[in-house]
Amino acid sequence: MLISVDGRAYWAASCCAPQAVRPHLWAAYAFGRHADQLVDGGDRPGRAEEFERWAEHLTAALEDGGDSSSSAGDPITRALTHTVHSRGIRVEDLMAYVDGLRMDLSPAHYPTFAELRPYLRAVGGAPARILLRVFEDPSPAAEQAMTRLGEAAQFTDIVCDIAEDLRMGRLYLPLEDLERFGLTRDDIASEHSSAAVRELLRFEVSRARELWEEGLDALDLVHPTSRAAWQAGAALLRAPLDRVERRGNQAVGAKAWTTAPRTAAILVRSLLHPPVGAAVAARP
Repeated sequence: MLISVDGRAYWAASCCAPQAVRPHLWAAYAFGRHADQLVDGGDRPGRAEEFERWAEHLTAALEDGGDSSSSAGDPITRALTHTVHSRGIRVEDLMAYVDGLRMDLSPAHYPTFAELRPYLRAVGGAPARILLRVFEDPSPAAEQAMTRLGEAAQFTDIVCDIAEDLRMGRLYLPLEDLERFGLTRDDIASEHSSAAVRELLRFEVSRARELWEEGLDALDLVHPTSRAAWQAGAALLRAPLDRVERRGNQAVGAKAWTTAPRTAAILVRSLLHPPVGAAVAARP
């Protein structure tokens, strides 16, 4: 359940959160979605300048607590600053997310997965820590695990959004992965069936699932009252991987949405059977 992800999945997961927390979750989502939209749209003129003006406006609003003209007429920033100060969100996590989005102002180009990882940490890990603090005052172990979960969610989004990213001139898949399967950027963009592209997608889906396995320990470390929401969010965000794997080449050409019946089933399961692990059970 991360900011700037598919709004339907986010809203569904937020329904599992305690009622008092939901307005803060929606404020965080509005902030993330707005920021994400600022950097989307290819190379339109003035995009970078618009983003930097917004970043300066955000910094000023956070410094004055949203009480001055810096946030006047801007309900998203006012709601965010209220959430930041009432839930103890660290400004450095917000700025890490902003810095991650700033990377999207240049063409995405990551030769290796190791070089992609800082982007995942900024655009996925930082929002995960922000949302964790919306729910609770977390332990360092919970924050570390949540950072890994956020990276998994962001990489999953990359695997499921290849077509949309290509339309904006971006390809986040590590170039070393394309070389491994004898592919080029044009091969990925092509609508023709290719065994090599299918193998690449299977490889990336497998890597995404490995990242999820690294991050799912976070569900064992969050407060019991937020566990259902985190479980629902994690399940909804990784569910599209199944469709990518089944559809093969066709997954490059369209977004892999999670169907409404499966979304409903995930929500019911999360509410009725929230995860209980050793770390949670050991808490006083």
